[in-house]
Amino acid sequence: MSDPAPPVAAQPQADANATPTWNQRLTRWASVAVGFVALIVGGIKLLDNFTLPTCDSTRSLDTIKSIFKDKNLPDPTLTGAQTVTSERSEKTCQTAYEIPNEKGTLDYRVFWDGWSAKVMITKVSQ
Repeated sequence: MSDPAPPVAAQPQADANATPTWNQRLTRWASVAVGFVALIVGGIKLLDNFTLPTCDSTRSLDTIKSIFKDKNLPDPTLTGAQTVTSERSEKTCQTAYEIPNEKGTLDYRVFWDGWSAKVMITKVSQ
């Protein structure tokens, strides 16, 4: 017969009530901080979906640029976007635009269409 295996030395077990080390505390606090920042950023993004964009916001101006693109016009340079009137459900706005052969003023409105914010150019003046 073969000899029995030698006894294995008992491994010391960690005490469940032991104080966490400095690295464990730092990791825990870093995780909490990252989670908190993610929660704030997510809340802002979610809130952005339920608020009407301002006249000079990136959302509004990018929509105007996409309207130009849809009409096969060059990408406009938009400057001086300002609010003319502002209500809870609609804003009327104005901005100067410039494309290679033309410049003038755009009047547009930002409004709710159901749950979606929409931008519509209402008047183009040269």
